[in-house]
Amino acid sequence: APPEYKALSPFGTAPVIQDGPLTLGESGAVVEYICNKHGKGKLLLGPDHPDYADFLFWFHFANGTLVPAIMIEHIASTAGIPLGPAAHRSERVMALIEARLGEAAFFAGSEFTAADVMMALPRFAGRFDDRPNTRAYIDRVTARSAWQRTDAVR
Repeated sequence: APPEYKALSPFGTAPVIQDGPLTLGESGAVVEYICNKHGKGKLLLGPDHPDYADFLFWFHFANGTLVPAIMIEHIASTAGIPLGPAAHRSERVMALIEARLGEAAFFAGSEFTAADVMMALPRFAGRFDDRPNTRAYIDRVTARSAWQRTDAVR
């Protein structure tokens, strides 16, 4: 990122948004802020919702497990470093994702939520070509009109 973008966040990382006088970084914080502030909580599930625990798990799994597993694998592969015991971490992640999407249409259950936004699997689509449940999920997400609108902006 250009230096002026990096300067927006205290840690110098993306994503970061500006909303009036507010500047906010960290993807989970950004997604939650936008859902609450501008989406009236539309993509969030509350504690009384039957799928709340699944929502919380997958919302946090994205940055707590999925991205680190992929990054560890990528960095080690790029540097030619053997992964050792961590070698199977990303495979375990992919297997868990495939299993979940064999049980439910979306990560939190039957409806698209901010957990799906956080997981953002279409950006890793090639990793899932041999996983039918995940591939079908990616097709469902990218067929949504909201995805089509954002894809057209690129």
